[in-house]
Amino acid sequence: MGVDAMVEAVELIKNGKAPRIPQDDSKATYEPPCDDRVASVNFEKPAKDVYNLIRGCDPQPGAYTTYRGKRVRFYEAKMSSLDVHKQPGEIVSIEEGSVQIALKGGMIQIGKLRVDKGDKIGPAEFAKSIGGKVGDRFCK
Repeated sequence: MGVDAMVEAVELIKNGKAPRIPQDDSKATYEPPCDDRVASVNFEKPAKDVYNLIRGCDPQPGAYTTYRGKRVRFYEAKMSSLDVHKQPGEIVSIEEGSVQIALKGGMIQIGKLRVDKGDKIGPAEFAKSIGGKVGDRFCK
């Protein structure tokens, strides 16, 4: 249906018959650029909300939290509905390709992290550089 609608729209434009419907400016809204005012992760929120925030902030600015006094940003998130019965924000595992973090009603896998203003790094390098370990918790 989408392809058919696109073909129809192109034909209407090509033939000069596309309807010109003015926008109702009273219903228009402005969404500001995604920045740190909206990018802070709250691990007390449901898993789907946390996942959507991280996806929405990737690639810029990167959803963030704190860990050992440093700002840590998350990238390349994948969600799992597996409930691990850990505290929200708790590191469940750190592997070469992902760090798994417990959430309310699920778990999230993070593929890349950035500490403070450094480069994006993998989970193993993150653990090595900042001393991250299973059982630690990210702050909300």
